[in-house]
Amino acid sequence: MIVAAASRPRCLVVATGLTAALWGAAAVLVRVAAGQPAGPDQTLVRLCLVALAAASIVFSGGGEALQALLSGTVQLSSGTLAPAFPFIKSGAIKGLAICSEKRWPDLPDVPTMLEQGYNDFVFETYTALLAPAATPPEVVRKLEAEVLAILARPDMRALLAKSGFDVRAKDGKDHMARVAREVPMYTDIINQAGIKKL
Repeated sequence: MIVAAASRPRCLVVATGLTAALWGAAAVLVRVAAGQPAGPDQTLVRLCLVALAAASIVFSGGGEALQALLSGTVQLSSGTLAPAFPFIKSGAIKGLAICSEKRWPDLPDVPTMLEQGYNDFVFETYTALLAPAATPPEVVRKLEAEVLAILARPDMRALLAKSGFDVRAKDGKDHMARVAREVPMYTDIINQAGIKKL
């Protein structure tokens, strides 16, 4: 592991006709049905299915899912923020929640799942730079230092932010601590969902 570079927050978006009040009512239903606050053991999809008794539609990718929301084929979708961002800004769809630790700077009115009472509900896609296991430690240290310096540059941070990334550069040791926290969490989610190994 060389460095963790950036993350892309996920978001929950709805067709403009599905109001925040309905989202709030659905959230209450989920909590009551579960007997506890919904947390990291429930994905956004499960949350929405339980709350709204909706059908799950699997798309080949986020672009197709977003297009279905824009066309009215579906009323609710979750995915990475970057492709949905311009449509949220224009009012074509409504952002209900950002699944990161903090609000997205350019969407100050869209709360996080944490702010809405879903403790530990952070679901982001992140990017890391890895090296083969046999890479000499001095090479790893040099690459780590260079990448961290590049990611600290304001122009690079601005470019990545424009592409939907939240730059949170961490060295390899810090990143591996994240991996150590997340592997058991996702193992538990996979087991609870009954997902079979491929």
